[in-house]
Amino acid sequence: MHRYTAVVPPGLERLAAREIRALGGGIGKTSADAGRVYFEGPADAGMRANLHLRIPERILLPLGRVRARHFEPLRLALSEMPFERWLPPGLPLRIAVSTKGCRLFHTDALEDCVREALVTRGLRHAAPGEDKTKALLTVDLRGQKDEWICSVDTTGRPLWRRGYRLRTARAPMRENLAAACLMAAGYDGGPFLDPFCGSGTFPIEAAWMASHRAPGLDRPFLFESFAGHDPKRWAELIGKARAAITADPPVEGSDRSQGGVQAARENAKRAGVHIRLIRRRVADAPAGRPPGFIVCNPPYGKRADLAGDEAPTEDPTEAPSEDPTEDATALWASWGESLRAARPGWNLAVVAANPELAKAFGARGKPLLRFRNGGIPVALWSAGA
Repeated sequence: MHRYTAVVPPGLERLAAREIRALGGGIGKTSADAGRVYFEGPADAGMRANLHLRIPERILLPLGRVRARHFEPLRLALSEMPFERWLPPGLPLRIAVSTKGCRLFHTDALEDCVREALVTRGLRHAAPGEDKTKALLTVDLRGQKDEWICSVDTTGRPLWRRGYRLRTARAPMRENLAAACLMAAGYDGGPFLDPFCGSGTFPIEAAWMASHRAPGLDRPFLFESFAGHDPKRWAELIGKARAAITADPPVEGSDRSQGGVQAARENAKRAGVHIRLIRRRVADAPAGRPPGFIVCNPPYGKRADLAGDEAPTEDPTEAPSEDPTEDATALWASWGESLRAARPGWNLAVVAANPELAKAFGARGKPLLRFRNGGIPVALWSAGA
């Protein structure tokens, strides 16, 4: 059994742990602390986690843990870790260092400790130079209150960078945050609508989830360069994931901004999904029979100017904005009422930074999820059905 660490956005640990356990195949018990979920699994667990998980940002392979307040004991402990089991010599290598509340905090000196340990283990790696994105391998050294964990990154480019969102509208949400909202709302793959779709992240993630499309397809991973990597098993996992993809589901997105809708269409094409993306006011949402899901991220506060629900304009910057101190509550209330009237019986969930706006929209009970979007504390609320 191998140990792994999933790096996740703070606030999403419990949801990510549930997603990890759902992978099965020998992956069972999980534990978590801030921004980390720990799990164990067989040799292919790291490959499956990178291929299938939608919430984590990256998957790390811990090599060892040590408590150290001075460089010499840290250097000694690092030199006893089995780097050579995973890292082949000679490839460009990046060392990522993070510290919080540690006596040792000088990143250059900490990087030197890791490189000296690698040499001690018989490994010599080229530095990536100024362009660190070209590094084929990454060692992660994380210190918190003098407790150090050294890991090998199995992922590379963060998992939330699916590769389809090259066009963005105002205040986009990361792909893994959108997926977490869909999961927390209970989305089960049925009919879906996002009436504030922007560049299409919610509809595209919903389409991928509903069609069982693994988010890690068609991208490289660092573990493919590892010593002992099993390319045959990886090819089997890829083939199985492709065979599991089903037909495109009834997913729809709309937005009052023509630019946002165009960006969503281009992103959906890159994502390989055929979904309906149209320009439309919230008040003009057509009727739909239940059951179904609406999950949306309306404009709020610092995230974006609160745009009114008047007729769409060619340039959204020309539309008059509502005064958030006076009219935001009424605006959000009208949005919630319009959606419930058009889609009675549908499950409705909304992302909001302000609990009062969420309540005006129709939110009830406690938030389904709390996290940060673009540095702003937000929550996902149930608002219907």
